[in-house]
Amino acid sequence: MNLPDHSTLNRFRNWLIKEGLADELYQQINQQLAHNQLKVEKAQTAIVDATIIQTAGGKLKKSIEINENEEVIQTPASKDKDARWTIKSKHWYLGYKLHARTDEEGFIEQIHVTPANASDVNNLETVLDKVEQGVKVYADKGYDSQSNREFLEKNQLVDGIMRKAHRKKPLMREDIERNKELAKIRYRVEQSFAILHRIFRCKRASYFGLEKVKGQMGLKVICLNLLKAANKLRLVAPIAA
Repeated sequence: MNLPDHSTLNRFRNWLIKEGLADELYQQINQQLAHNQLKVEKAQTAIVDATIIQTAGGKLKKSIEINENEEVIQTPASKDKDARWTIKSKHWYLGYKLHARTDEEGFIEQIHVTPANASDVNNLETVLDKVEQGVKVYADKGYDSQSNREFLEKNQLVDGIMRKAHRKKPLMREDIERNKELAKIRYRVEQSFAILHRIFRCKRASYFGLEKVKGQMGLKVICLNLLKAANKLRLVAPIAA
């Protein structure tokens, strides 16, 4: 059997990214998985989270500059002009942020890629595109805002966003217990991110530029979902006598 060589695969991958087809491709594959009963076709659960993808460039210190309006802005000290800095757990990262929505089994159904400094709370609506009414939306405290709760109510989606404490306004006991219950479901998206990072090497981008990184993430999502489907087939495969 003749298999395509590395250069052929590379050209095909670049063509998908250039034409913006990687997103459509993983959506088509998800439909095929659902048709073959390897994933839920109409999920009743939507789990939302985001993970950092470091730039393909080197680890350089962030730079600060003043723009023409005398505003202080961040710029990457890197060849990757679309990458931005963010801080997490007291560590600085230069790169992008992958926002994703999974179903209750951890299959990724929607992604959105932004520079790393984009706030989670402002990107909930994007990953909930085309989610049907009645679906329960799970998300961590980073998505807790009045506007997001109003969005869920307006679109008749069930609020599963964890509550966060505010200055001089600690969480009530019922909110703490509610957060614990929501965390039992929400961990699925974190498992999917862990697989992307560990098996498919998504901790660092392979390209410079937002559009290319978005295309790369679309292809990685295909790999993740196919792996989950393959694992499901192994679980239901008959045992040889």
